[in-house]
Amino acid sequence: MQSDSGNFSMGSVVIEPFLGLCTITALTQQDILGTSQLFYELQPQTERTPLVKIPASQMVARGVRPVMSESEMSDALSNLEEATDVSREPASLRMRHWVDRLRSGRPSSPPSVLRQLKQMQQRGVKLTPKELSLEQAVQLSFRQEIACVMQISEGQAGLRLVSALE
Repeated sequence: MQSDSGNFSMGSVVIEPFLGLCTITALTQQDILGTSQLFYELQPQTERTPLVKIPASQMVARGVRPVMSESEMSDALSNLEEATDVSREPASLRMRHWVDRLRSGRPSSPPSVLRQLKQMQQRGVKLTPKELSLEQAVQLSFRQEIACVMQISEGQAGLRLVSALE
């Protein structure tokens, strides 16, 4: 994991848990309310998402991390921890739990969150619109990362993800 200042280099491809694969295009300094702050500019690889500026001091807290290595990806897909049943918790607490996990920067977080969401649906729990949106964002992000790491298409990555979650 990176330091609190998020020391990433220009041109690096990183994962932002809710935006997916992003390329770091610049590190800029701006004065805001009399304080000078460094900002990373991230260009998400999703066509419809504009450039995002994130304060360097918040990169780690937002869960921005380097793309997994092949061995980390293999572990993340094959060693999914048993999902805890959070279906009885209020939706707001479930969302907080999942967002905190995703922002932890742990490579195992995206598949474990997706597994919990899938298992809840299999048990007949109706997910809220926010939970469905989270599931969609995490699936897209993790599919992009699988495709990047394994050098396969996003369609093939989606099949790998579905297989891992079963």
